[in-house]
Amino acid sequence: MECIELNEKIQDFSTPNQLNKNKKEIIFKKNSIVLSSIINKIITDRNIYQALLTTKNQLDQENEYSGPVRWRKLMVSSGITRLDLPTRVGGLNWSNEKMAEVFAMCGIIDLNLRDVPGGGHGKLLLHIRSRKFDEILTRLSNSDEFIGIAITEEKGGSDLHGLSTRAIPVRDGYIIQGEKMHVARLQESTYFVVFAVVQRNFEGQKLTAFLVPVNTSGIHHENLDTMGFHGVSWGKLIFQNVFIPSHMRIGGEGEGFSLFAKHFSYWRCAMAAAAIGCAEGAINQTITWLKERHAFGGPIGRFTHLQQELAYHYSQLKMAWLLVLDAMKNMDNKQSSLINASMAKAETLEIAISAVNWSMRVHAAKAYSTALDLEKRLRDLLGLRIADGVTDVLRGQVARNLLGEDIYEMSLNRQG
Repeated sequence: MECIELNEKIQDFSTPNQLNKNKKEIIFKKNSIVLSSIINKIITDRNIYQALLTTKNQLDQENEYSGPVRWRKLMVSSGITRLDLPTRVGGLNWSNEKMAEVFAMCGIIDLNLRDVPGGGHGKLLLHIRSRKFDEILTRLSNSDEFIGIAITEEKGGSDLHGLSTRAIPVRDGYIIQGEKMHVARLQESTYFVVFAVVQRNFEGQKLTAFLVPVNTSGIHHENLDTMGFHGVSWGKLIFQNVFIPSHMRIGGEGEGFSLFAKHFSYWRCAMAAAAIGCAEGAINQTITWLKERHAFGGPIGRFTHLQQELAYHYSQLKMAWLLVLDAMKNMDNKQSSLINASMAKAETLEIAISAVNWSMRVHAAKAYSTALDLEKRLRDLLGLRIADGVTDVLRGQVARNLLGEDIYEMSLNRQG
């Protein structure tokens, strides 16, 4: 049984209070880790929750799961695809703090739904002074576009200084050459935000971002199999003499690092929120199992070692949630949040993985089958631990902030 615990005020307005599924039930209850801190203030959120559950019910009855693009198409009338976009492009301009709850709720249902709310990686286009991409963002808010991001390469990902994809300046634009590896949303995206290095004559290398339509001549892709996140495609993106006009450059030459930091401060917190929701979904199932599973003459929840572990994982998730909210509030207040976002994403993923792993142990052999979704939750979380900044690298960023640039440069063998 999967429980989605909602604040009592929302419970009063939610109908039905219980939706039967083929394999699971989703029940509205109180005392949620992630769905109680803000939701009293925004009754309209109930429409988003109900729309997600209704869409899930529809796809369950069809015995099929489709990727986030179909979810976005089915749910566009609910407004979920417009939540974090500005009103000038048809958005609803929700705060980062409010968006954290939406991402968490999506994670409770299925971590693949992390791409359903808002503008996703298209929000990076909002961090430039120009509004030249507003038409594309308007179509994105209506679920007529889907924007992926391509950064990682065979020999570089976390080290943005080491990227080898080149954007060669030519008349009226650039020629992009290179390969991006481990790109998610490979076939779903209509555009990609591509990070490449621009170099003019004797000037230094300038990391620069471009918005590239997927149907541009010279772009090819190769699919790769993954152990999790089967809701989206994944693989290699190849650029062979791809011409991109200058007006598709995002910001100025050399602004890639700044755009990356601003966008991923938000995105890492959003993914951390989704991870907490995913783990809460597992913990909720485990609470039910502790009450219903009998062994040695009574419910296994009476065993104190299981009670201690339950309290520990619940508390860890709650602390992680507060860390995410703190980072999101800082962004709402226009404060720099790169380090807080690094902390939130790194520690939240480790906490969430630990909670789901424990939930599987409590369910024992049953958890190893696909009768439950615990194994899927674990596989997806292991993927998210790596995506958008692996734990070790993010912890390194936190240490860099604490120890200073000199010691950090020494650790990379880049000291002067």
